[in-house]
Amino acid sequence: MAAVARKKKPRWKYLYAAAAIKVIYKDDENMQRQVAVSGVYVCSSEDVDDPGFVFTISSVLSCKDVATDPRCAFYAATPAAVSSTSVTWTPLAHSTSTDLPLLRTFISSHTTALANTFTFLPSSTDLTLPTLLAVFRPQTRLTPAALSPFSFAGPTPAGAKLVFRGAPFVADSPAIFLGFETRGTASFVDDASGVVLSDARYMDGIEGSAAIIDDDSGDGVQLGVVAGALRKVNGEGEMVVVYPWTAIVKDLASQLSSSRRRALQDLDLPTSLLTLKDTSALDPAPLSSSSDNAAAMAHCVVCIRLRNRNGSRRSWGSGILLTPAVIVTNHHVIPDLDQLSLASVTLPGGKNGTTLGVERAEKPFEGIDMIFLFLNKRSSSAILACNYPTAIPSLSSTTPSSTIHRNQPVTAIGYGLFPPSPTTTPTPLLSHGHITSTVPLPLLPHTPPSPALFTVSAACWNGASGGGVFASDTGALLGMITSNAKTDRGVVYPTLGFVIPVGVVLLGYRRCVMKGRGEGGISERVVRLWKMQTTHVEIFEKIKTKL
Repeated sequence: MAAVARKKKPRWKYLYAAAAIKVIYKDDENMQRQVAVSGVYVCSSEDVDDPGFVFTISSVLSCKDVATDPRCAFYAATPAAVSSTSVTWTPLAHSTSTDLPLLRTFISSHTTALANTFTFLPSSTDLTLPTLLAVFRPQTRLTPAALSPFSFAGPTPAGAKLVFRGAPFVADSPAIFLGFETRGTASFVDDASGVVLSDARYMDGIEGSAAIIDDDSGDGVQLGVVAGALRKVNGEGEMVVVYPWTAIVKDLASQLSSSRRRALQDLDLPTSLLTLKDTSALDPAPLSSSSDNAAAMAHCVVCIRLRNRNGSRRSWGSGILLTPAVIVTNHHVIPDLDQLSLASVTLPGGKNGTTLGVERAEKPFEGIDMIFLFLNKRSSSAILACNYPTAIPSLSSTTPSSTIHRNQPVTAIGYGLFPPSPTTTPTPLLSHGHITSTVPLPLLPHTPPSPALFTVSAACWNGASGGGVFASDTGALLGMITSNAKTDRGVVYPTLGFVIPVGVVLLGYRRCVMKGRGEGGISERVVRLWKMQTTHVEIFEKIKTKL
């Protein structure tokens, strides 16, 4: 008897696609208007008749009860709805709007408590508005093509590579922007709320996009939904805010069980989605080696705080723990070495971090923004005793110029954007990028050229000065962050970072610690390079044409 062919059961219970939600309404003057935001479409892989759900976090759909206004019509589309001649939008019915208190608390703590150093995007006069999750039910199943497996991520480590799929600017051109992808890094993870901050660029309408951990499979693992962005008031930088799915479904489940909230009987969400018992949707995210390396790299980047004599914070920066006894940082982080007693150095990790004692400081070269801090015996002995990781376990006597080259993947780590609190452990921000240019020069007289400066596309923010740039694949220290770019008009470019190569750092170390071994000062051309002065003769060829 022939064997009966069995239908293969889908591996994943749920599928998803990036989506756009369009709202068509009439304003107070009875003129028809429309707005659009990103969303995440989730449907069953087993029940083809199930229309699924569209999730979004958006201030547009929260303001003035837009989501429940009968005068508003809602539609959704996925990238598969775009043909060569048209875009098909499917009607939506609003199911529920759920408060996200942890997200609201996180946003408020950075927009009010820190003397308004950040604003939240999209801008709103009421901070409670952008922290609502809106859930919609399509009238029919959305265009099924190009659906991907929907699986939750486990705990997300800082340094994970992210993909954002959504529909920014979709109101202007759905054909271009439906399913638009951009990438970034999980630069910071808040332990209390699970909120993830990313160095990805914020764009209008990106809120509601799917945030996915890139696992190199093409599908990725779902991390959460973009809620908006925190932007520094002074324009120095911004971070995209992601609210994780694990928190979203718990908020939904909590609302279902609370007698004080409106029951969600009309919301026929899959039970496994609400109770988090669907093991197929909870596989831990497979992480790349760059994420594993990032944790080790971050351990050797320290936070440096400079206070006024009355104890108030003056400024802050970063440093690199080179050896158990030596930290390198920028001179502008501690501009007056006579006030070293007003500086404190804190290691990352632990409940309150570990403060190190600094005994003295030395500046090896004039014209190079670099100083070395020497720890007291108690601090260096403690680091040795616990085998704490340092950036350069055994300092090489040679300049590792061959390890620095254009297009090399790098990870920048520093304490940028967020002023360290005196009551909490400082946590560095991480950003992935590439080396975008290198300038080789003789570092010392009569030596062959090696990198004297290089630039990176990994984000470097105010406060990251003195932080480290590491090779993403090996975790090796490549250089020290010195500054980002800023125009005469005050425009800041965080993704144009200037880095002192590790070869220059090693020369400075040998000059301070090992008394230079007979070496003189660094090349004048290197000093001129860092001052943005002329270092190369420009030759303009004159080519004679043949008649």
